[in-house]
Amino acid sequence: MLEIPRTWFSTSLSSQGTEKVKLLYGYEFSSESKSYLICTTDLKNVWIERLNKSQIIKKAKRFGIEDLGDKIEDLLTVFSEGFGARSKDKTLKFEINDRSLGATNVINIVFEQDVQWRFELERQSCQIATEFFASMNMQQFRNHVFLDYKVQQLEKAIKDKDHYILYLEQNYKAVNGNEIIRKFHRMNENQYTFAKPFDMEEWNQKTEISYTRSSADDSDEPEKTAIWRYIEESISDQNTWRVAQPFPAIEPQDDTMKEADHSPIKLEPYELHVPPVKEDPERNARVEDYSPTKKKSPIKRSGLTSPRKRRRI
Repeated sequence: MLEIPRTWFSTSLSSQGTEKVKLLYGYEFSSESKSYLICTTDLKNVWIERLNKSQIIKKAKRFGIEDLGDKIEDLLTVFSEGFGARSKDKTLKFEINDRSLGATNVINIVFEQDVQWRFELERQSCQIATEFFASMNMQQFRNHVFLDYKVQQLEKAIKDKDHYILYLEQNYKAVNGNEIIRKFHRMNENQYTFAKPFDMEEWNQKTEISYTRSSADDSDEPEKTAIWRYIEESISDQNTWRVAQPFPAIEPQDDTMKEADHSPIKLEPYELHVPPVKEDPERNARVEDYSPTKKKSPIKRSGLTSPRKRRRI
């Protein structure tokens, strides 16, 4: 699978005169591997820039940034904060050299904050584009599995609350009778449905009917507009995308690697012979008592979710 960013954003790019074209773009800036990855797509073509440490240092010299070796993490932090800022529409400027987006081979993202930089995303081959969209589909599957898990956990929590509420209600009736409970039901008829024990099947049916009715209101919406509305509503849930996706290994391969070098390699089966290990009861007891220190997630280590104080380069 092609490594791609975990979260996505939408923007508009002027193309073919006054027409605006919608774009999806995503980014990852890793202080750990000292590299970055930026992708954008119009759902037909794909443009990518993927640079490692040496490539970033080389490119920085074009923008007058010298001796970047010890400050590359600070530069990546500035980029991460700039892309994640609420005012990123002013910080980031998408540009193309051709009149038509479909004809352009490079999309430039001009970065204007603290440092001047131009991200140069190159159009990818059909093979890479296919791998890209396959990876995006896999992200959707992971999202669905994660959301389904959340629904299951929510259902369990509601049932636990139902059990507790029923216990309190029965004890209250035993002490004070039923009159106050009946009075509450009469005064809160609209909420009485939610006072009953939760029924997952009934809830599913009502939700499906409600969603179908709300979708019918948008039936006259142009298909292209509807597609992008669905996309933008989906990617707005940044937490789901970030949690459901594994952290990408964004460090690119060596510059000397060519596309022709990516041919599959046949590996002969290898039989591993492992000598028997004599059991040590005392050692097993020590292992069971051992509680390793919890490591920080790679996301936090990279500084993407907890950016440090910005420093000028």
